[in-house]
Amino acid sequence: MQTAIHHPTDSSLLVAGVRVRSRVLRRSKALVGEALEGTRDAFRTRTRTMRQGLRTLHRTARQKGEAVAEQRVTIYKKMIVTAEQTLDQVARVRDALEDTGQAAQGQGRRLREQVDRFVPLVERVIKQARTRVVEGGKVPADETSVSLFEPHSRVIARHKGGAAVEFGRTVVFDEVEGGIVSRYDILEDGETEHGALPPALAHHQEVFGRAPTLVTADRGVHSPNNERLAAAAGVCHLVMPTWGKATAEQRAREKERAWRTRYQWRAGIEGRISRLRRDYGLRRCADHGPNGLERRVRLGRDWQQSAPHRPGRSRLSRKKGAQSTTHQERPQRFCSHAPLFSAFFKSQRQLALLWRIPKSLAALTSEHCTQRGLCGSWGLATSYYVRVLSQENGITPK
Repeated sequence: MQTAIHHPTDSSLLVAGVRVRSRVLRRSKALVGEALEGTRDAFRTRTRTMRQGLRTLHRTARQKGEAVAEQRVTIYKKMIVTAEQTLDQVARVRDALEDTGQAAQGQGRRLREQVDRFVPLVERVIKQARTRVVEGGKVPADETSVSLFEPHSRVIARHKGGAAVEFGRTVVFDEVEGGIVSRYDILEDGETEHGALPPALAHHQEVFGRAPTLVTADRGVHSPNNERLAAAAGVCHLVMPTWGKATAEQRAREKERAWRTRYQWRAGIEGRISRLRRDYGLRRCADHGPNGLERRVRLGRDWQQSAPHRPGRSRLSRKKGAQSTTHQERPQRFCSHAPLFSAFFKSQRQLALLWRIPKSLAALTSEHCTQRGLCGSWGLATSYYVRVLSQENGITPK
């Protein structure tokens, strides 16, 4: 999921760091101006110097040659020195706020919090620019700083030819039968999709009380220990392409008809992710911070599952002249593809009417979902719960 940031470059990050620190200098002049009266360049803003260097880099962006490359390095060195001078000014201002007692209340406290928040980020950007441009080294993708205002953003490796580079966080979704997204996980620094299977199996067993019969995933989730973990959990079929060089036995197994048929079931999650990105705001996160990102993903997942099915044509009616059949005209069945419910439809009466089951069974189903913490997604109360509860209490669905 992408965050709301522009395409980052080392020069733009340096300019942003100096611009933010210069804003702190201007606002602190009214508080500590007298304390720093004899200090040279105590409140000088250096944004014009940084912007001039940025414009020069833009003019020489398409030029080639050793002379141009040396000119770019010289400009970067000047911008790095300017950023370090701004950090020194901010450090003096912060010390003055502490000495005068202004850092404990009001605007002085807010300025001190901004300094403590942005100074480590600007220092990281300076170190990154010096390593990549001046020294010609490399910075790992998980250690690259791409934004000062959304520091949790990372470079998302798409591993697809022609795919644009994205900046944000990687989100893993688990989908069960019926198109229900039962779990999501925002990967932290150092985590990859290769370790997504164990927590997914543990969550499925905790929610549904048993291991899934079929588990499918794309190539990025493959791990050498997946088959052992799936067999220990009680999974009957684990269908997952091999990551990297496959053996002759693995290639032969992936060509079997049964394996390919089971793997086709995984394609449903691609449509689900596309709908979440297209209709429910998961293409780009407008909320700030890691908490805002987690909130946007959670609300998008819940809204998608609580939305009723839209009337639309079936696959058979796409042919020219075919009779249109909508979802409303299809016969209602008591199965796991029943409508999905959320907190808006969690009353027992509506649950009984829409599922066409007795009120007593609807009360038991809602009680079990509430105890399991599923009040935000009644779609997880599928036929599994209804059948188990009906067998235990001797109630027969209509």
